[in-house]
Amino acid sequence: LSIAIWGASLLGSMSLSQSKLGAALKPQVVELQSLLDKGLENGGLDLKYSVLAQTSTGETELMSLKGFSMHSHEHENHFFYILKGQANLQIGSLKTKIKQGDFVVIPAGKKYEHELKTIGDQPLQLLAFRTPLEQ
Repeated sequence: LSIAIWGASLLGSMSLSQSKLGAALKPQVVELQSLLDKGLENGGLDLKYSVLAQTSTGETELMSLKGFSMHSHEHENHFFYILKGQANLQIGSLKTKIKQGDFVVIPAGKKYEHELKTIGDQPLQLLAFRTPLEQ
């Protein structure tokens, strides 16, 4: 599985603190499975991720996670494309199951507090798009 990114720079193993927001943007093709096979660079036991692309207005991450507790983002919208796995998801009053092929929209704001817990032993793998980046 690959993703083509136009107008975004591939950060590879560079951490967010090393990245240059607003740097020259270049088209890239990212082979997601090879990144997953090598292991994602950041995070801990229940959440691992690699930053695929970042600009001053947003970011794309490849994530593998077991879940996250209820929280919200005041200014940052999240968009998830589920690559593999299943989870129970709550966004505000919406409670649903998500699975491979689903696209999730989580608007900014306290009203849209969200929580995710995987179903089974396998982590959920997803592409996460965040915009605008919270400071």
